[in-house]
Amino acid sequence: MQAIEWLLEVKAIPFTERALSIQLLIFAKEGGTTPEYHIAMARLKLQRRELQLVEEELNAALQLDFQVLLDLYTTKYYSVMS
Repeated sequence: MQAIEWLLEVKAIPFTERALSIQLLIFAKEGGTTPEYHIAMARLKLQRRELQLVEEELNAALQLDFQVLLDLYTTKYYSVMS
């Protein structure tokens, strides 16, 4: 993801798209995307002025982040209860 961050900073849109595509393939093997991936996608869409898609990507990032927090909370809760 560091390379993707750098590509976004220098506004190398075609290379960023390729890097994010490769990252998506890696995430598919690992079981799903991360909030960081969706934030990077939102930044790319913002550079391309695709504002509706920016909102969708940010919502996806928030959903994943919320799910991670919920999983951590329930794991802690059940480990304390047992």
